[in-house]
Amino acid sequence: MGTWGIPALIAVLLAWRFTGTWRNPVARTLEEAPRVAAVRRKRRSVSIVATLLLVGAGVIAVVVEVGSDSSYGPAARSGPAGRTIDAPATVAGYHLITGEAAVGLSARVPGATPERYRDYSQCIGL
Repeated sequence: MGTWGIPALIAVLLAWRFTGTWRNPVARTLEEAPRVAAVRRKRRSVSIVATLLLVGAGVIAVVVEVGSDSSYGPAARSGPAGRTIDAPATVAGYHLITGEAAVGLSARVPGATPERYRDYSQCIGL
């Protein structure tokens, strides 16, 4: 949107500025009044349709841009891949908690399982 937003705004402002007499014709005599009124209605309709088309094109451009975001790759679209991650035994001086201690800690967190959460401690053998 940022790429096209500013140029589109400038184009709309310039079009609005230079079509003022076209959008608002003036009747110079009473005989011209009905013709000018008809021209105004027609031009107003054309302006409304053109505005709707531009807004629709902008919405479609935004939807296509958002829909084509592939920053997460095909794995995000296909769902879980059945992969596992092995936790390191030590991290920055902390040691991985395993066995019954890990099961006990996971039981404290609702919905946690030892396969999904890893706990570390500075005490060895906990």
